[in-house]
Amino acid sequence: MSSKTLKASKTLDMTQGPIISQVIAFTIPLLIGNLLQQLYNMVDSIVVGQFCSYTALAAVGTAGSPMQVMIALFLGIGTGATILVSQHKGAGDADSIRTVVRTGNTFIMAVFLPLTIVGMIASPFILRFMNVPDTVFSQANTYLIITFLGTLPNLGYNMNAGILRGLGDSRAPLKFLALSTAVNIVLDLVFVAVFHWDVAGVAIATIIAQFAAWIYSIWHIKRHYPELDFKVFRASWDAPTFKEMVRLGLPLGFNNAIFSLGFILLNSLVNQQGDIFMAGANAASRVDNLIFLPITSFAAAATTFAGQNVGAMQHERLKQGFWRIMGIAQLTNAVLSGIILLLGKYVLAIFTTEQAVIEVGLSCIGWIAPWYWLYNIFAICNNYMNGAGEVRIPTLSSLFMFWGVRLPTAYLMYDLFGTYHIFACYPASWAAGAILSGLYFASGRWKRHYLSRAGNMASEKGSLPPELPALGETEVYFVRHAEADRTQGDDMSHPLTEKGLADSRKVTEYLDRVGVDRMFSSPMKRAVMTMMDAAIKWGHNIEIIDDFRERKVGDAWVEDFRAFTEAQWNDLDYALPGGESLRGVQQRTVSALADVLLRSDGQKAAIGCHGAMLCVLIHYYRPEFGHEDYLQMQNKLPWIVRMSFKGGELAHMEFVDLY
Repeated sequence: MSSKTLKASKTLDMTQGPIISQVIAFTIPLLIGNLLQQLYNMVDSIVVGQFCSYTALAAVGTAGSPMQVMIALFLGIGTGATILVSQHKGAGDADSIRTVVRTGNTFIMAVFLPLTIVGMIASPFILRFMNVPDTVFSQANTYLIITFLGTLPNLGYNMNAGILRGLGDSRAPLKFLALSTAVNIVLDLVFVAVFHWDVAGVAIATIIAQFAAWIYSIWHIKRHYPELDFKVFRASWDAPTFKEMVRLGLPLGFNNAIFSLGFILLNSLVNQQGDIFMAGANAASRVDNLIFLPITSFAAAATTFAGQNVGAMQHERLKQGFWRIMGIAQLTNAVLSGIILLLGKYVLAIFTTEQAVIEVGLSCIGWIAPWYWLYNIFAICNNYMNGAGEVRIPTLSSLFMFWGVRLPTAYLMYDLFGTYHIFACYPASWAAGAILSGLYFASGRWKRHYLSRAGNMASEKGSLPPELPALGETEVYFVRHAEADRTQGDDMSHPLTEKGLADSRKVTEYLDRVGVDRMFSSPMKRAVMTMMDAAIKWGHNIEIIDDFRERKVGDAWVEDFRAFTEAQWNDLDYALPGGESLRGVQQRTVSALADVLLRSDGQKAAIGCHGAMLCVLIHYYRPEFGHEDYLQMQNKLPWIVRMSFKGGELAHMEFVDLY
């Protein structure tokens, strides 16, 4: 780790201290920031609604979704950067944080110009696809084309704000939003109320405000976080870091893009109902967003809280934090939902004086406001899993919620019951999302991702294994393979000799006595064949885990193998060209073991494996186990080591002699 570490006083460490106060301290700036963001959007609608026609209000409301579709994938990768920063922050890895920052900024600089050009060209085609009425089309097209000129500050601000939130600093993004909102309000009034530039004035005010926020964020990071060595126009690319950003962020970005595309299709149905209905739905969406404020704020806090505690391997705290974040989020949401239901008509009147528009807005609020608690479950579960590194299932759940439930329900309700029942699609889809994400979260399968990372980090640090949350007593039998015929095949495909096949039956006899529930193995043929007789006898599948493979020695033949192994045991980081160090083998083995413990909670599992891999795992738990012990083990083919785990911690280890 570099001595150039991040100053803790500027960021919030969510890995220690009272959870509720930590979460509230992080969430309040987010909540205020989200309120400013909504004020930012509401001012556009208020100014247009009061100083322009209701068709202008409809145009501004309907032109937002296409912009989100175009930039969603790229904002998603920025979210991947946020997750990585929070995990590296929890682990205290300042060098990796700097690498994420540089790589993320380089990515933004590379994509903004092509995205701007494509967006401006595609704008009219997208609006036609949305069935935007002719009375609204021209204004919507003008607004959309101008706002695409703000692609660079939009992406840049979101990347910078996400990095700071990952560090635990939610106050600085609030300052950026405050400046942006103030600029937007002043310029909206000047350009629309004074200069009468209509929707073009609103769009120009928006991009100027975005540039103000982005430039301020750059200045702030350079002034207050010099250790990040942030330079806007310096290309600095780290391929493994970007790959991990894409792994985490692309599913989220794809989900956001598909979501936004779905909103376009949903808006297409809304747009078919006429400009009065469009304006009412847009006004209701502004009010509706107020209820979303605590959801999005606590969900963002959940991502950072989970990411930092995964990085710090605070797994018990991770479990406690989920329920406390969910509880306070639901309580806050219930209060705000009740207020909106009672005062909805007065709030809608801020946006328009047209009574018909207000009636549409009230209908929308009545359908959706009572059911936000369902969306709260969905959002908190998904963001918590995202912070822990599990992005695949939350993405699939989101896609099903929208495309499998919301869109079909909207069209079905419209066909069966008419226009005002379109809004029933929202509670229906939230219920589906809450059930899917909630069940997967409750299953605990998402924990494999953070346990894998915890295993990696524990091994890197040489620390004791992390406590695995909510696990019972688990027996693991590591079975070193029987004698292999090394004259046939390569290292992956050496079969067992006749003696090896006969000796594998001793493994079957032993495992038959103890009783095994699940079987795993290295992908190498000799390990699988050693387990095969037992698997056939009991009808078990052998689950292959690549990280249990044997150590790779190197690219060249080793003449003095004993001297080589002694050098590796004296220095766990020593490796030949093209080969693995013992520390690297240990790191992946610990990670794979954490996965097995999670999958086999409360059961007995057998793992087909190899000598060096098994010995370096033993050394992980018993540091006194060294090179001489490794040499004594070499001729034990097969060999079994029984490890008993309780609550994820090693409780007992036994070497089993089969002869």
